[in-house]
Amino acid sequence: MATYGVAEITQSEGLTDVELHGKVNLDDLREELIEIRDAINPIITEVPADGALSLQRLVLSLTVSRQGRILFLMSGSVEASITLTFSRPKGSSNSP
Repeated sequence: MATYGVAEITQSEGLTDVELHGKVNLDDLREELIEIRDAINPIITEVPADGALSLQRLVLSLTVSRQGRILFLMSGSVEASITLTFSRPKGSSNSP
């Protein structure tokens, strides 16, 4: 079980401040990312009806909480620390 520190980095008046907030368990993080991938997979791999538009790529912006959990971002000033890009598999019958 590998763990890494969680840091909040802020800048004010040209100075950078780093504040540590616990640890992230990479095994837990990996499990959450796998769950997200498995939930999104049917959307990407679904074959649309003839003449319908198909989804070729989906980009999700995520961040890691102070508790080391994956969070989906809504509007606001938080920046994504993880970007996942899902693409239709090569050789799909609906690929351009």
